[in-house]
Amino acid sequence: MNNLMTQSEYARHKGRSKQYISQLVLQGRITLTNGKIDPAKADQEIDQSADPLHPKNRKQNTEANERYENAQAARLFNDTRLRRLKIEISQGKWLPKADLHKIAFDNGHIMRDAIFAILDRHDAAYAQAENRPQAIIEIKADLQKLFSETKKRMIKQVYRSANKLSDQTLEEDEDNDDE
Repeated sequence: MNNLMTQSEYARHKGRSKQYISQLVLQGRITLTNGKIDPAKADQEIDQSADPLHPKNRKQNTEANERYENAQAARLFNDTRLRRLKIEISQGKWLPKADLHKIAFDNGHIMRDAIFAILDRHDAAYAQAENRPQAIIEIKADLQKLFSETKKRMIKQVYRSANKLSDQTLEEDEDNDDE
């Protein structure tokens, strides 16, 4: 116990200011023994309570250093993904979920109504046993045509929504495709 030092002596010993050592004592990072500091014990307490992320302390605590670097890498990765997503949204590569829901919902109603119309149109022929095979073939052809038309319509709607194209621009594109 004869190697105890005052706060001023310990500050000179460590090459630090007395205010800094007093601050460590007030924070509880250094414990006093009879109002004095045991240098060996204080050094150990400072090392244990040091900020593992501070550049001076990184070599001492490799586990905390590794966790910190992993967290920094994950944050950088997520920031990069977010920036790329914002750019792609501004370029029209992504659509708002609500727009896609509306397109699907609207086309679902159109298809439902068209299917009922097809079945109503072929109802009489299907009711007669001798016309049933032909009616089934015609119903199948009409449904295939409906699905094909609906698919094309939905693609056009998504295309318009993504690129904010007017009907005129889309029609010009279709005219150019026909040539």
